[in-house]
Amino acid sequence: MFIPIRQKQLGNFTVSACAGFSVFINNTIDYKGVLFKKKYGNFSVFTLPVRVASVAAVFYLFMKIAYNLGDFLYSKIVVFETVGFHLGVKNLFLIHFI
Repeated sequence: MFIPIRQKQLGNFTVSACAGFSVFINNTIDYKGVLFKKKYGNFSVFTLPVRVASVAAVFYLFMKIAYNLGDFLYSKIVVFETVGFHLGVKNLFLIHFI
């Protein structure tokens, strides 16, 4: 069953990557009986499992980057609170004589 993807144009760039992942995940769930069946050939033994692993890897890497960014920002906030750096007009413009 083919599901057409509605594409949104932003200048010369077509936004359909998220829709592509969504369609792939839904189709994989619908046809989970095809995975690792020898009668379907290379598609079910190699192509489909590698694609599932690639989606899982992208999700893992995205979450790892988000966690590392949050950890970095948290550590910087702790350092600024420990040192006593407060954002204000005096500290922002490095004018200490006002």
